[in-house]
Amino acid sequence: GFGGANTPAFEATRSSDQTLSSGVYAKIQFNTETFDTAGAYDNSSNYRFTIPSSQAGKYYIYASATISSDGATEFNYGNVVIYKNGSEYRNLISDQRANPVFRPYVAVQAVMDLAVSDYIEIYARVNTTSTTPKIQGTNANYFGAYKIIT
Repeated sequence: GFGGANTPAFEATRSSDQTLSSGVYAKIQFNTETFDTAGAYDNSSNYRFTIPSSQAGKYYIYASATISSDGATEFNYGNVVIYKNGSEYRNLISDQRANPVFRPYVAVQAVMDLAVSDYIEIYARVNTTSTTPKIQGTNANYFGAYKIIT
């Protein structure tokens, strides 16, 4: 049949820079909700999307981050990673060691079969010679998901 809604669905962004430690994975704190149809995204404490009761199924998950150094040093590589229930699920790397840059944009996505109470988080790692690598607080940083109608 036709019709239906791709819900639950949400999208969240970062409101300001998030400082990271070089070479260490850290959860990106997407703290501003653009929308959240089921109240399933926590934007204030654990920054995760949890599958609500009776909403198991296939979901499209997407995230991006603008990762950078302090401007005086060069970015070497960085990852944006989808975690499912505390474990790495999909990892995308931007490796610029052969030609270091200042501010790459890294995006990752997946179609995932999720059960009730499964949770999704986004982590990042930045490797730079900088003492202040960060996820920039820009509109190029987002984390979202929606249920796929099957």
